[in-house]
Amino acid sequence: MTELEQTLQSKLSRITGLDAGAMEKARARQAELAKPPGSLGLLEDLSVQLAGITGQVKNELSKTRIYVLAADNGVVEEGVSSAPQTVTLAQSINLTRGLTGASCLAKHFGDELVVVDMGIKLPYHCPEIVNRSLGKGTKNLYREPAMTREQAVSGILTGIELAALMHSMSAIFDAVHVVDPERLVVMDLDDDGRLSPSQHPCHALRGKPASCENLISIRALHEKQRLSKIERIGDIFYLVNAQYIEVDGHPFVLELVSRTDAALQAGDILDKHPLFQKAYLDAVTDVYGRRFLEERLDGVSIQAAAMLDADNFKYINDSCGHPIGDVALRRIARVIRAHLNANGLVIRYGGDEFVILFPETTPEQFQQTLEKIREDISRTPIEAGSPHLLSVSIGGVYGVPNLTDAIRQADQLMYLAKQQKNQVQYRIIMGGREK
Repeated sequence: MTELEQTLQSKLSRITGLDAGAMEKARARQAELAKPPGSLGLLEDLSVQLAGITGQVKNELSKTRIYVLAADNGVVEEGVSSAPQTVTLAQSINLTRGLTGASCLAKHFGDELVVVDMGIKLPYHCPEIVNRSLGKGTKNLYREPAMTREQAVSGILTGIELAALMHSMSAIFDAVHVVDPERLVVMDLDDDGRLSPSQHPCHALRGKPASCENLISIRALHEKQRLSKIERIGDIFYLVNAQYIEVDGHPFVLELVSRTDAALQAGDILDKHPLFQKAYLDAVTDVYGRRFLEERLDGVSIQAAAMLDADNFKYINDSCGHPIGDVALRRIARVIRAHLNANGLVIRYGGDEFVILFPETTPEQFQQTLEKIREDISRTPIEAGSPHLLSVSIGGVYGVPNLTDAIRQADQLMYLAKQQKNQVQYRIIMGGREK
């Protein structure tokens, strides 16, 4: 199984089934409404499906985002298509400019429409199209496979990524953007994760006729923290969250604006925003870095904690080179994440050391998880095709709620494990006593 397939399998394993109880209640509610059965057609089925997805009988879709995934097929060479590949490109551009039926309907209902290039063959220049291309169209399936397995898996992962991007944000926030508050410049995030000045002034994104003072963002920038304020625009009051972030070493402010009726949900969603995460993610392993531990987890209570250290990592760097060492670290991080539930956290503490936090777990689950992580890593090659396997030493402590104390004790146990390597050492403390 390739790394892409492992990633896909990990994401798919987290998908739960539809809530059968909520769906049954939704059907019962349909039967109680003052209308002939089935008179609303597919809308009735859709409401039941939404209940299964959300677990709630009544659902309101106040904000939606429509993705149009554009690509060309190679079998057009056999003359089976009604339109040339130039139509794909033309319609993709027209969608971004509001010149199609779909874009007009989206605008009328207040929906956001995003065009994504999954495989447009012809060259173009249209910054509004999001580039997630898997190649310049598919191959001619009459003569050869249309796609490689890797391309197919990448396409599925792209769909998951796009869905996750707007999962909570679109329903909560009316505006999300990065600003340089001292210049009152709004920044755009390109496909490579780089920020560049946009053509939109701050006040335009807020729906204001003139430039805003932006005092909350200036304060957040100077004080390097998250601040909030209530702002009135017309007859509507908004909650403005301003969070200091650093992107590629440069200071910015992430602004999230929501109507006050959604403000109570805004705090938890902020932490899930990709740009907020970018400020705290480790560039090599794509897990949280030590800065996240020090700035965001101060005072947090946990059930258990562990310290993990790669065995003989200096030898890997010296003999194979630092790029291969980075690959090894990413493989270790991936294995750790695969064994954690939604509440678990993995943090690159420094070098080849990782902190693993368990907010909620049992002693048995804690022990089993640490052993499974150690075992799976011991079967993982340093890089694809390498005969050399990785190895880690782990120390863990259960029942020490103070984060600082838990990490310190886990660190001590990790060094005991490193005396023999590829070992797990742990302590279980319950009721103030070690078991």
